[in-house]
Amino acid sequence: MRPLASEHRRLLVIGAAAFIVFFYLLVVLMPLSARGRELSSERESLNGAIERAQMMYEAAQGALDDVAALREEIDSLIFPEGNVPVNMVRRLERLAADAGLTITSIRPERPEMIDGAVRHPATFKLEADFSDLVLLMFALERPGRRLWVEGVEISAGRQARGRLQATFYVAAYAESEEGEVEDGQA
Repeated sequence: MRPLASEHRRLLVIGAAAFIVFFYLLVVLMPLSARGRELSSERESLNGAIERAQMMYEAAQGALDDVAALREEIDSLIFPEGNVPVNMVRRLERLAADAGLTITSIRPERPEMIDGAVRHPATFKLEADFSDLVLLMFALERPGRRLWVEGVEISAGRQARGRLQATFYVAAYAESEEGEVEDGQA
């Protein structure tokens, strides 16, 4: 065998080096590059999922805060537990007495279900000056009283001395409990 000329050796070394580089690119770098793209895509997908989860968590926290605020609002509108008609009559008599008025008649009416709550209506009558009636209306509807004036009829009193006769239609709402009133029936 003849020794290879130095030019041929150089070409052989360059060819071998090129083959090694090509083999390295083909077998090592290309699969790593593809795997890197897969991992990058997976990372972006996971980052998106994390962002969505964080938004959902924040929305859930906001919803819980909204539910708590609505619960407080409902509690401020619903009559406290107990015998609602009796407590409502007592509160009406106390408010009238505080205004210096006397209720001449009071009639609790049949409770009825309305949107998951029980409405307890009542009608009461009294005679008073117009300004006293207005003050009583404001006192009835003050926040925290949990009484709702649904209507008022005012007419001339029995005695013509400037007094008026008023009929108030009020209601109190209570939370519905099983066995209480169902669909407007008592």
